[in-house]
Amino acid sequence: MTKKRKKAAKKPLEELQERARLALGSPALVRIASSANSPNAAFERAYLEAGGVNFAKACQYLAAIKRDYGKAAFDEFVSSAVSQPPTSQSDPGKSKRR
Repeated sequence: MTKKRKKAAKKPLEELQERARLALGSPALVRIASSANSPNAAFERAYLEAGGVNFAKACQYLAAIKRDYGKAAFDEFVSSAVSQPPTSQSDPGKSKRR
């Protein structure tokens, strides 16, 4: 007798995009997510490449966008993020000295 695995519920695209945003700062992580066969494979490769769990998870979520919503949604998210880079809390262009 074989057991059927239930498919995990698909996360909303906006949630995946928010969680994947950290990976967009690294072209290597974007390439890993784009070429990985699964989000788990992306996590493993990203962990070895980036060495941090947070970057690896972001890469995993980026790969999940491709798996769940297709290559077009993945490419659109990556290209829109490249044209509008995320802003950080501390702007490196501004000095904190008085």
